Amino acid sequence: MKHTEETKAKLSKKSRKFWGEASAEYKSDIALKAMKTKVERGNAINPRKGSWKAGWREIGGIKKFYRSRWEANYARYLVALKQQNEIQDWKHEPTTFWFESIKRGTRSYLPDFLVIGLDGSEVYHEVKGWMDDRSKTKLKRMKIYHPTVALKVIQKNEYAEIASHWCKLIPDWEYDAKGKP
Repeated sequence: MKHTEETKAKLSKKSRKFWGEASAEYKSDIALKAMKTKVERGNAINPRKGSWKAGWREIGGIKKFYRSRWEANYARYLVALKQQNEIQDWKHEPTTFWFESIKRGTRSYLPDFLVIGLDGSEVYHEVKGWMDDRSKTKLKRMKIYHPTVALKVIQKNEYAEIASHWCKLIPDWEYDAKGKP
């Protein structure tokens, strides 16, 4: 069924009025609920809008969407550590942390990996090629809202060290356009 232009105009006017009068808290609650639903359903990301060589890869026998070549290589590195009994296990993007009282801006954070040590300790790992303002905000808010969560940021230098040692040892390691790990 199609609406007439008159009906569309009335609906538009009422909608603008409703959202114009809605409180910031109500709008924030609606946005938070929508994001939580997307996370629960597994469609919080749109793989077609990825970059930095984002795509689906099978690593460790599990097919997942990795947002970058570095992230995929780090997953391969964790598989190698697990095979050598240096870690107990690892998971890719298992937990979303919410900043409940934040009403605008960055309201959640999804670390790249959860690494479980041999002693059962849990540390979240974030692979970061560069630190933009949004990433800085997420990390600051993690310290405030989830201070007991252990978080390790893998930046360019540490990734380069891992890559230089492991790239020749790990099958399917991905290189950049210049052939560098």
